[in-house]
Amino acid sequence: MFSFLSSRDDRAALQFEDLASALDAGLNPTQVGGQAGEGEQVLHGILLRRGVRLDSVETAVLTAGWRSGRAGEALRNRARARRERAEFGRRVWVGLRYPLLLAVASVLVALIGGAATGRRWLPILTISLAVAAAAAVFAAKAGLRSGSGPWHRLPILGPLVQDLGEIPYLEVLQALYGAGVPMLTAHPQAVAACPIGAVRTRLCTADRILQGGRSLNDALRESHSLCEETMTLLGTGERTGDLEATLLRALRRRSDVAIARSTALTRLIGHSAYVLAASLVIYLVVSFYSGYYGMIGSLTHH
Repeated sequence: MFSFLSSRDDRAALQFEDLASALDAGLNPTQVGGQAGEGEQVLHGILLRRGVRLDSVETAVLTAGWRSGRAGEALRNRARARRERAEFGRRVWVGLRYPLLLAVASVLVALIGGAATGRRWLPILTISLAVAAAAAVFAAKAGLRSGSGPWHRLPILGPLVQDLGEIPYLEVLQALYGAGVPMLTAHPQAVAACPIGAVRTRLCTADRILQGGRSLNDALRESHSLCEETMTLLGTGERTGDLEATLLRALRRRSDVAIARSTALTRLIGHSAYVLAASLVIYLVVSFYSGYYGMIGSLTHH
């Protein structure tokens, strides 16, 4: 959904657009860097030689676009997705930059203040908290991918994680189904693209129900795979025969909601970091001056 390497995504988007423009202009793949024998992977080979690393979603979408004769459209869609991911990454980085700066400043203040006030436990405690926070981030990342741990049930993080699991699934399903791939063939590939373990497990259950002859709406609702908004949209699209367009609308909705939720989460992190840093500074100031006035009082008494 997002990456802190926004410049890499920007460069990839330019390559997607350039290749789409060349193909739309009538150039054949070999004229823009393709090699004989690459078959359905010709777009992947061209982009790889241009320095673009494709993820699993892009691999599936570009293959489907080439098979259906809609390579230009698939490339432009991936260019748009890369630009959105780059912008998303920049927003998240802007939100986290201030909390990270405060965290570093807090460690330095604790080191200096602990030495000045004689409270040697203070820098040890501050560094331990910073290490514990970093460990929690890595544990959360591993847990979300594997589906273990309580991370997806947390109040603010949980709904965002659900969105980040749904988005790749909807991207691949929309691209494959729009390219003419039958639903029973497209759905397992879409499930495999989901990076969140808990969401992927529920989608696997939905796929078994779907492969058993039930409708997509029934499969998703019985397995509780997606959020209520997405299931309502897809159910309506399936009943009206407009599933391809509905998948795209559901994808846009989840992307917008994920951006809003990530912004709220980074804002909360920033406020929490500010409160902790301010509390540390206030504690050190009070401790210093209380010790200072205590020393003056003892000298005056003598």
